[in-house]
Amino acid sequence: MRTSLGILIAALVATACGGTSSASPGSGPAANVIQFGGAFGTAYSPAALTVKVGDTVTWQGDFGAHPLVSGAACGQPDGNFAASSGSTFSFTFTKTGTYPYYCNVHCSLGMKGAVTVQ
Repeated sequence: MRTSLGILIAALVATACGGTSSASPGSGPAANVIQFGGAFGTAYSPAALTVKVGDTVTWQGDFGAHPLVSGAACGQPDGNFAASSGSTFSFTFTKTGTYPYYCNVHCSLGMKGAVTVQ
């Protein structure tokens, strides 16, 4: 009983500390949500997320204040995805790779992240 409780606590702590998600396709975007703005300020939470091919990732926040742009360097979009209005944006990843993104307004402050697709 004590060992099982320890494993459960360790799993909960890892999840709460921004562990990555690897939900299977079709499990819905709730398993792959990235939040920003508000209580998160100029940061994405989690900043790094790992998903599988076919998974959908949903960003939640204020895109008017924090326009989302895919690309590895500030001011250099790669055209994979972008959102500049609303409060929710979802994108389904169909190929393996690493997909960096940033806030077009706060990139120089370090508001960047990446989705790794396996």
